[in-house]
Amino acid sequence: MFIIIIILVGCVIAANAFHLLALYAAAKFFLTRTASPQIECQPASVLIPLAAADLSVYQNYARLCRQQYPCPYQLVFCVRDQNDPAISLINTLKENFPDADIEIVKHPSINSANPKISNLQRMLERVKYEQLIIVDGRFRVREDFLSTIVEPLAERQVGMVTTLYRNSEAPDFNAKIEALEMPELAIAVLLARLAKGLDFALGTVIVTTKSILQLIGDFESISNHFSEAFSLGNLVARAGYEVRLVNYPVEKPLPLLTFTEMLRRQIRRRRVLRRLRPAGFFVWALNYGVPLAVLVCVVVGFSASSLMLLAATLLIRWLTVWMIGVQWMRDTVLQKPLWLLPWRDAVSLLAWCAALFSNRIEWDGQVFKLQSDGSFTETGRREEGKPGSG
Repeated sequence: MFIIIIILVGCVIAANAFHLLALYAAAKFFLTRTASPQIECQPASVLIPLAAADLSVYQNYARLCRQQYPCPYQLVFCVRDQNDPAISLINTLKENFPDADIEIVKHPSINSANPKISNLQRMLERVKYEQLIIVDGRFRVREDFLSTIVEPLAERQVGMVTTLYRNSEAPDFNAKIEALEMPELAIAVLLARLAKGLDFALGTVIVTTKSILQLIGDFESISNHFSEAFSLGNLVARAGYEVRLVNYPVEKPLPLLTFTEMLRRQIRRRRVLRRLRPAGFFVWALNYGVPLAVLVCVVVGFSASSLMLLAATLLIRWLTVWMIGVQWMRDTVLQKPLWLLPWRDAVSLLAWCAALFSNRIEWDGQVFKLQSDGSFTETGRREEGKPGSG
């Protein structure tokens, strides 16, 4: 029992050190001012995989039409169904912004295992400019988005630019639990940046050039990969270029979620992480200092020293999330549900444990088996009524 207590206490101390190191990595990123290079005008093509056909997403597209960008730029959309209601949404966008360069590609065929990659490859045939920006249509940007996000590509060593995200809406209890994952993602990315620099990109925003994309084999090189952003960034880094993280968090609204849906999303992300970054997956366990500190209290009978350790762990965990999420990333959604952190950690630990035992993931009702190189094979569809696990 003494050895078990020593191991548990050591794990809690390691978790606290992990979060203090994360605070250092975050401070180094958010508080460091970089000089803006003097660059010539860089026309850009923005590729937007269509996410939905509702008013909230339309407002996201409208913001892209209102960019304060001094250079020409185009917006390229893609649909696979000729009757997709998103087509009328884009037509309305064209009517409301007649001066905007907007093109919609109707692409009914799927040429790769990943439909999004198939769409992007077809969209690539219609782009006009060297600078490429891929942005998920669900994310919200400000009117200075293009002028900020394209700028780092002026540096010759930079081959790709990516960003973090912050929450903009969390309409129910389960969505608030989901929102608390944002600081954990930021911690993982910032620590990777501190350790050796990024060799991956995030699915929020990807900025690169046609030349670099051709160098790594275009989108076809990752046609059967599940996490296309990660794989693209990895290929760019392996080609000798820097993947630059910029301090421009885009905004992500969360939908209404049942507990099962929320848990399934958590498990899927952790299984993807375990296959792509096994070491990172086990380092992720250092986020669970609070549940481990509670376990120490139970084992030793809630002694004064164990309660002090729990209090210190709670404080460090809360401080890390507050500083990174609320203070530095300006995530207003996180201001109120911080008291949910212990519950969030318990759910996250459950998802982490579930991710240990399978390579099966679910996406839009389909079931896939994920390989260690990021590729996947479809194995079927989830049966209705079953909660699933990914």
